[in-house]
Amino acid sequence: MSELIDHSAIASELVMNSIDANAQNITVTLDLLLNQILVTDDGEGIQNLNAVFIKGGNTNLNGVYKRNKSHLSRLISICDVDILSKTKDGKIQRKTFGDEHYIDNYYESGTTILLTKIFSNNLIRIKEFTDPKNKLSLINRFKRFICTISLRFPHISFIIFSSCQNQILNLPKVESLEKRFIQITGVKPQILPDGKIMSFVDFSLNSFEKFLVNDFPCNRLFLGYEEVKINEKCIQVKEGSVIDYIWDRDGLTVMLSNENQKVTKNFDTNEVGDVVIRNLEYVCVWDRKFILATFQNKLYSIDQHAAHERINLSKLMKRCFTERYPKTLKRPMMIHESFGISFNEKSYECLRKWGWKFNCKEVTAVPCVCGVEIDDADGMIKYAIQCSTGNEPEIPDCILDALRTRACKTAIKFGEFIDEIRAKSLIYELSISDRPNHCAHGRTVVAPILDFDRPFSKFDGI
Repeated sequence: MSELIDHSAIASELVMNSIDANAQNITVTLDLLLNQILVTDDGEGIQNLNAVFIKGGNTNLNGVYKRNKSHLSRLISICDVDILSKTKDGKIQRKTFGDEHYIDNYYESGTTILLTKIFSNNLIRIKEFTDPKNKLSLINRFKRFICTISLRFPHISFIIFSSCQNQILNLPKVESLEKRFIQITGVKPQILPDGKIMSFVDFSLNSFEKFLVNDFPCNRLFLGYEEVKINEKCIQVKEGSVIDYIWDRDGLTVMLSNENQKVTKNFDTNEVGDVVIRNLEYVCVWDRKFILATFQNKLYSIDQHAAHERINLSKLMKRCFTERYPKTLKRPMMIHESFGISFNEKSYECLRKWGWKFNCKEVTAVPCVCGVEIDDADGMIKYAIQCSTGNEPEIPDCILDALRTRACKTAIKFGEFIDEIRAKSLIYELSISDRPNHCAHGRTVVAPILDFDRPFSKFDGI
């Protein structure tokens, strides 16, 4: 599930809630000046508002987070909530947590939700969204989300306002994915024979994703808890295998159930398998960038930087469970008492295990893992929320990201000279590493570049 770490993430979740409710028209006001978010839709409405805000209660209701049923109950811990819902049978309900405001819904059925005083008790968050640069980043990130998600739902109209009711995006409903693409970009996309879009372009505000999963533009894909690479631009999976769609700062991620192994044929789990890598025979180093090696009748190219990066990351991931300690901060990060309102004892236990120390007012120590200081406040919050909901990862994402960066910065660079002994050592170390054909950031390390009619020898020359 997406973490409610900023205004963009919150607004994105509310939009997905409206889509779940079969809305045809969605209007959003993301007002960072007044620190409020207003979302109005013409969906099916919510049958029982009282049940929605009971944590762990019955939320099997129309328009209530089919992907994640706990977000509405969590919202009341980070902001004031005012919600009005009308169902098709004429039932009108109103629920307020905090200050009551004037809100209305002009559709026959639908939901209007107003969030105010967002993160008002969290000084870290207030400092972030009041910064002018961060404001622009939040607005642009939300626009990117709407542009991305609207490709999946061309039949839905999206209107976005910012502060002072400035309209920043208006996407009327259209008939097809192609027309939506043109509507957003002004560019006609490349269409495959089966009617799917192949073009993925980067504009200053519209950063579209890398591939399509069931017509969803996506940036990352997970099978269970394992991230996998995609070797096709457009793939189809059974709807039942999709666990969740997650929008975060990296883009849209699709979570698939690892029980449905039939979909793995679409994934590049490791084109050059572990058996091949374990049996590669060194030939030479080419252009101070690639190590050439052979196996059977094929010549392979090994990216020397990516290989060393993967080796480094594998070693760091093994060391991180023993080489960690709390690093006391010279200037503690100030927090408010409500900072931990959604945390439970499990969250505190997990945070302390890795090295975070804090009290009701400040964070006094952060993890130092393999010599890397982890001072990522967002990462700490995300990890704590994951633990509180029973989704504790083996290694916190913020720590894993720091280790990836460390592995990259300490790896052999492109253009750096390595001799035959070092090259052979890299091939061996790579062969005993975890996921040897993917660097720390998921790129391919080893690739076949040439086939031969007979087994190749380094004495044949290049």
